[in-house]
Amino acid sequence: MGHQEKIVGARFGRLVVLRVVPSASGIRWRVECRCDCGQSKIIDGKNVARGLVRSCGCYKRDHPRSRTHGKSDSREYKIWSGMKARCYRPYAQFFESYGGRGITVCERWRNSFEAFLEDMGPCPSAGHTIDRIDNDGHYEPGNCRWADKLTQSRNRRNVKAYVIAGAEGSILDHATRFGVSYNRLHGMISRGVRFDQIPDLLKKKRGRRTLAQLRAAQENNP
Repeated sequence: MGHQEKIVGARFGRLVVLRVVPSASGIRWRVECRCDCGQSKIIDGKNVARGLVRSCGCYKRDHPRSRTHGKSDSREYKIWSGMKARCYRPYAQFFESYGGRGITVCERWRNSFEAFLEDMGPCPSAGHTIDRIDNDGHYEPGNCRWADKLTQSRNRRNVKAYVIAGAEGSILDHATRFGVSYNRLHGMISRGVRFDQIPDLLKKKRGRRTLAQLRAAQENNP
């Protein structure tokens, strides 16, 4: 319970955490919070820590749901909310890799989902999400784009580059260039295969498969 006790006294929206409530099951943990309206309430601790609950319920009563953009359930809105959580909520997942190292959201986007959507445009597909072109830069126009998982994997800070056949790139880059799967090339590198041997080994294996395919074709067409 050590890490749970850290949020005692912390503020989340209108809520101030008073104490951690022992859980009989030991699986879910709860906290007692005092709301600015004066009410006290016991709430799921994870939801409070992640910023998903920010009042005892009075905020919704005081501020009926806005219908200005009608996209609260959209993929773009969820990405916008997650972006802010990673940068400004210390208990959010991945905060250390974003807000913890100084990554912020520009004021225009932080204060307005409509402005974010206007600048970014609709998300192209369910396979796309927001990507910062400069991984040390902030979430702001000019440094963000919609990118698929392949593009994002090439743009990570911790991607290691290898020189194979005179070209430098990640394992994914080389796998794409040689026309093989990522797992196959990664396995060869993990086993310690010398980089200068990799192109020939890949060619030989491709050649064996092609020969097998030809023999199968001959058997099917005598």
